[in-house]
Amino acid sequence: MIRDLERVVAGLSALGRTVAVGALRPGLDRKAIRDQLATINLVPEDHILTYFNWRNGAGDSSATIGDLSLIPGFYPLSLEESVTNYRAFRDDPRWTVGWLPVLADGGGDFYIVDLTAAGRGEVRQFRVEEVESPVEYRTPAAMAATLAEALERGFIFVTDEGYLDTIYDHFDDLAARMNPGVQWWTEP
Repeated sequence: MIRDLERVVAGLSALGRTVAVGALRPGLDRKAIRDQLATINLVPEDHILTYFNWRNGAGDSSATIGDLSLIPGFYPLSLEESVTNYRAFRDDPRWTVGWLPVLADGGGDFYIVDLTAAGRGEVRQFRVEEVESPVEYRTPAAMAATLAEALERGFIFVTDEGYLDTIYDHFDDLAARMNPGVQWWTEP
């Protein structure tokens, strides 16, 4: 997974996304990750330990959310921010206890990693205005690999206004191939 996360960083660097790359915080040690998640009664699976050990979100108080985006529309949360958002949403009827937010859009939408027994490791997108949060990736590693490949193929690009965007048809086809069995990419 780390190799693919580094490919994402390299892809962003190639696109001139210096603020996003420069804002990535150093990772945490695995014990600190476990201890912080224990405060909300979550047991991290290996992907979460690897992710927050690699980097602990993005921090640059002078940057906009768009400048910090690791993927189009979403920036990486620190573990502390993940825990804070988890606490804020855990009583929401659309939220499932055990969903850990890892990427945010600043408006209440998140990419979450499912830490429940039933969905262990699946990645979903929680949208404030939607009732359901379907699986988009089987694991964070599958998400990182898909994003890295999309960046390398130019399916994720920088608009004239300086924002990350996606060539959706190409990205969806790639995601369907790289995430077999995930209905999000194959159903209209």
